Amino acid sequence: GGCTAEIVSPYGLTLTNHHCAVGDIQFHSSVEQNLLRDGFWASSYEEELPVPGKTASILNRVEDVTQTIVQLMGDVTYEDFFIKEKEVISDYISNLKLSSKHEYFDVVPMFNHNQYMLFVYTRFTDVRLVGAPPSSIGNFGGDKIGRAWPRHTGDFALFRIYASPNGMPADFSKRNKPYKPKHHFPISMSGVEEDDFTMILGYPGTTHRFSTSFHAQHERDVVAPWVDDVWGKFINNIKDGMHSDAKAKVDFTDTHDMLVNFWQKDTYQAESMIRFDVVERMKEREDRLLQWVYESPIERSDYLQALTDIEEYYRFVGENQFEEQYRAISAIINWPIEVSNNIYELHELFSLMLSDKVSKRKVKKEAKRITKQLPEIFENFYPEIDMQLYSAALVNFVKYMPDTIGEPMLKEIISQEYPDFFIPYLVEHFYDHSIFTSQERMEQFLVQPNLDSLVYDPLFMLQFSLEVYSATLSDTMAPHRHKLRMAYKTINNGYLEMDSDKTFYPDANSTMRLSYGKVIGYKPSDGI
Repeated sequence: GGCTAEIVSPYGLTLTNHHCAVGDIQFHSSVEQNLLRDGFWASSYEEELPVPGKTASILNRVEDVTQTIVQLMGDVTYEDFFIKEKEVISDYISNLKLSSKHEYFDVVPMFNHNQYMLFVYTRFTDVRLVGAPPSSIGNFGGDKIGRAWPRHTGDFALFRIYASPNGMPADFSKRNKPYKPKHHFPISMSGVEEDDFTMILGYPGTTHRFSTSFHAQHERDVVAPWVDDVWGKFINNIKDGMHSDAKAKVDFTDTHDMLVNFWQKDTYQAESMIRFDVVERMKEREDRLLQWVYESPIERSDYLQALTDIEEYYRFVGENQFEEQYRAISAIINWPIEVSNNIYELHELFSLMLSDKVSKRKVKKEAKRITKQLPEIFENFYPEIDMQLYSAALVNFVKYMPDTIGEPMLKEIISQEYPDFFIPYLVEHFYDHSIFTSQERMEQFLVQPNLDSLVYDPLFMLQFSLEVYSATLSDTMAPHRHKLRMAYKTINNGYLEMDSDKTFYPDANSTMRLSYGKVIGYKPSDGI
């Protein structure tokens, strides 16, 4: 799931990108048998490798269900629109599931919640790795040019879909057989020539063609520099760790490649926005919308208000650095920092310990459950690399936190005069003494879990403080984000109404899209 793929044989052979398969190749790799480095090719069905959690979804049909969803929502209030929408879609899908055992349903808003499309898939859960080139081919060009055009990368991998003996979706079993699709794409070896017709189907992730100049400028001037700074440091720290440890080189490949993907997307997008004057061109479209609004100011006043609301949102966020704060906190308490995941493993135990109504027996039972998982939790935990990531994220966090922050621990950290020098030493001290950075210390804690040990654990308390502030930030931003989403719903409808004589396609959202054209020449950059 998550990438475009094509069935290219009558026996379920499926072609996709190498970068979509890295995590699966990594799963089957070790220092001794490094499939990432050496590649992998199964010479028989028996040699194909199962991939736990991998799914393949085949699109059966698409239906416009806008009228149905709108009717089910009824007279919803401005404040409750998205809550009601979520409830209605969930109930609608639940009812569809009752009538079909093997189909997967997804209702997706289009045009910023002005249209609703139902996508119906058959989802297969037995998918096996068939072949992949070495990373030196699959990721040729590395971090800087690997996914820039023109492509020089052998970015492909092969899987096979398996089904039950009667051809239906089924979980992994040795009884399963290669899936026989209704149709597969034949592969042509003749290549293409200029002016040949081409048609491309796929599942592009995200676009913002109905966005505004305010959002575009925010992405260019706020988001991209943050990504370049923080993800850039993360990538370099992980690289250093991978170069010094053969096992880490295997274990961090997928994390590294995902970070590079995020980094490339935002930084290259910002470069292209400057190169092609995207902000200025969006501003011209907004000026055209305003001229159209002023032709019938009373009937079209909602569009003027929506544009004003969007501008005010990005001004408000920019003045208070809320985007940077949100991202800074998220970088610490979420992926890819593993110690945060170690802390989350104790979430249920912590809740039980806080409750007066829970017996000691339940607490001990949960502690035993976690103890059994510790070898798996710490198998791929690298304290030195993780500590470097944590330091980089915390230094970034301090840049954007207001002096008025209420959390005492955070207030103490941001008050330091030289955070770039102070924080790495602080984090090193935290990692040296925390329960969550050592399997031995965690085992000792779980023998007799107690709140005092958590209260005095520096990383636990820092994470707790960050989550409290994150919740406060979310509460502060919630009404503004709701207003922004409603404004985009309105403004998108305005663009459609203004150019009602044109046909538009909705923004990408990982659902099927089609494009077509002719093969033409390419003018690469100088030196390529």
